[in-house]
Amino acid sequence: VDTVFNMRRPYDLVAFMKQEERAVMLDNLKKELLSRKDEIDKSEDRDTDLEQRFYRSEPDCIAVGKPLPEFDLYISTVLPLENKGIRQEEHIDFKAVPSNKPLPPDCTQVTDLHYSIHAFEHLEGMKARKNLSGTAELGLKNAIPHRDNVDDYGNLIYEAMKKNKTSWVLFNMAAFYWRIKGDSYQVIECLRRALHYSPRMQKDVALISLANVLHRARYSNEAAIVVHAALDVSKELNVNHFTLGNIY
Repeated sequence: VDTVFNMRRPYDLVAFMKQEERAVMLDNLKKELLSRKDEIDKSEDRDTDLEQRFYRSEPDCIAVGKPLPEFDLYISTVLPLENKGIRQEEHIDFKAVPSNKPLPPDCTQVTDLHYSIHAFEHLEGMKARKNLSGTAELGLKNAIPHRDNVDDYGNLIYEAMKKNKTSWVLFNMAAFYWRIKGDSYQVIECLRRALHYSPRMQKDVALISLANVLHRARYSNEAAIVVHAALDVSKELNVNHFTLGNIY
């Protein structure tokens, strides 16, 4: 049992004789710390509105207009399909007439995938994918052809998926769509399928997206694991190194 009377050198007579003195000193220190804790707790009780008053009075907080937790401090990264020699217009029909009722590309409805050895199913973030927090990555609009209307882009993917249910390209495009929307669960379901159907040298596209989602959901250690897997595929792409540095 750990006690203050445990000695590193039990044969040390001088140290043994000072045991009682040290015990009294530690007891006094404990009482002082508990006393300070009580003072801090009482101060917090008196200042329950301290944070809000600070936001209302601090000039910098007033200038930005909203509290720090409401800012998106994460940097989104994406490995464009074009970097892998993929042209999106060869997989979806951008000339199609926009639908009056665009439908989203729900990857879970395209094909069932209960488990995949390629999808990092052992990670805690993957196991908890239904409960992951997420934010809309609006900056990713620059990574898709339909920048003005994301819903139309999603509907085009939906229509293409009806014709090809195992396209790793379409699953990655669907993941881009859901990242813009901020739905982490849908992103991961699309990426699971993208990883399952991707050739080995193309898996880094989905891995970088997956790392972003896990990092935003506070699973940063697992995000780093995923990026290292992407680096095993392609060490020459700068975005992979940037993503890893951003996570660390």
